[in-house]
Amino acid sequence: MTSTNEYAIIAGPSKFDLMASLFEGKRVIFTVMSKGGKLKIKFHGKLYNVGIEDGSYDSWLIRFYGSSIAKNEPVTYDGYYCTRTRKGYLKN
Repeated sequence: MTSTNEYAIIAGPSKFDLMASLFEGKRVIFTVMSKGGKLKIKFHGKLYNVGIEDGSYDSWLIRFYGSSIAKNEPVTYDGYYCTRTRKGYLKN
């Protein structure tokens, strides 16, 4: 049985920075809260897949690769991100 780590994105990149990460390899930062809201973590890294979620051009299905700033551990997460609200989630 595998465990799933899920984080709520509470702040993230603009639409421009999100696409610059995908197309030009720009590093972005997602500020997230751990499950239960007990720990605030910043993940920095690059996006390597972005898909349109609902056709609004503000909602995105993302695949993110980077590391936690606090622990510098590599992470690969799939998730959802809204560039209008700058909120969403990451999970693996």
